[in-house]
Formats: sequence, structure tokens, C-alpha cells
Amino acid sequence: MWKGHLLKFSEPEDARHPTDRWRLYVFKNEALDSTLHIHRQSAFLVGRVKEIADVHTMHPSCSSQHAVVQFRAKVDLDAATGVETRRVLPYVMDLESTNGTFLNKEKIAPARYVELREKDVLTFGNSSREYVLIKVPPKKDE
Repeated sequence: MWKGHLLKFSEPEDARHPTDRWRLYVFKNEALDSTLHIHRQSAFLVGRVKEIADVHTMHPSCSSQHAVVQFRAKVDLDAATGVETRRVLPYVMDLESTNGTFLNKEKIAPARYVELREKDVLTFGNSSREYVLIKVPPKKDE
């Protein structure tokens, strides 16, 4: 429960706060509408319920709790060297919405996390807004 609403997801065990500065650039009719700084927390709920949504969508084809962008730890093992690499990467999961979540114009399966890559484009339902994922380079003093 969050603010009187039963949430359709809970953060997985491997949820992490991102170390890189990720942003979603929101475009409407090919013009930049807004910028969302999604590196500030581990999960962002996308939906129409203003009280609980981190990314508020007003389009009627979007569900009240439509999708979640979740940062998760990923461990890669180099087969040749046996060295592990740990990263925190963004994923998206459709929360069994009525009209679906689209990654690069392809509908994703509901209730499954899908890894996101830089420059991926997300759309929700039949909304014309496009959410472009970009990793911002570190500041020079970092």
C-alpha cells in the first residue's frame, strides 16, 4: 500500500539506486516536452493516478498503474578471465496494462522485466508521448 493505493508491483531483491545519471526525455509531436531525472530513486511508477505515479500520464489509454521503470543490479561474468562486472541498469515492466507498453515500437510482454539500453524509446498505451532514455556523462569533477 502506498498513499491508500494497493501497488501492482514491489521492488525486487536486486533493486538498487543507480550510480549513473539516467534521464527520460519526454517528446510530444517531436518537440521536447520535459526531462525526468530518473537516477534519483530506484523505481519510477508510470500511470494516471497522480497521488502515486512518479511519471504521471494523463492519456485515457494509459492505466492507473501502467508500468514501472526499475533499476536493478546486473552481474556479468567474463568467461575468458572469470572477472565479474557489476552494474546497475534500468529495466521496464508493464503492469498488465490494458493497452500495453512499447519499447522501440514493439509491445513488451506484461509482468516481465525488460532491460533498457541508452537511446531506447518507451511509449505507454496509445499516447503519442515518447520517452527517450539517455545516460548523462559524469560531471568533470566526478
